[in-house]
Amino acid sequence: MQTECPISGERVNERVVRTVAAQVLFLLLAGFFLDQPWIFVVLAFDFAERTWRGGTYSPLRALAALLVKWSGAAPVFTDAAPKKFAAGAGILFSVLMAVFLYFEWKWASIVTGAVFGICALLESAAGFCVGCYVYSWLRRFRLIA
Repeated sequence: MQTECPISGERVNERVVRTVAAQVLFLLLAGFFLDQPWIFVVLAFDFAERTWRGGTYSPLRALAALLVKWSGAAPVFTDAAPKKFAAGAGILFSVLMAVFLYFEWKWASIVTGAVFGICALLESAAGFCVGCYVYSWLRRFRLIA
């Protein structure tokens, strides 16, 4: 199934997106194992910035863009809409993790963190965006515009 959005012509650099996913995975593990819910609040704000403003003020995106530039890797562009949808899911996961850790709901945080971590790992290591496939599936069945 393609993860393209014919409505929007906006594109993002896939290499930057994958680097951001690696940073998210690192912060997810740090926040979980250090039992620090505030890390997930910061992640939620960063996801929101990338979802609604395109990442202009996102520290994770800025660092990822710098790392990709330093690597000298040629940009690989992909449609932005599915990635923004996936970032919106990241907001939800981040808020849930913050709440679950704050209230010490350990099993809920383990399950949510595992799903969140697997998604971030798949994106960063293999370029497989779970949220993008969900986005394409929802569009295919006309559940979203």
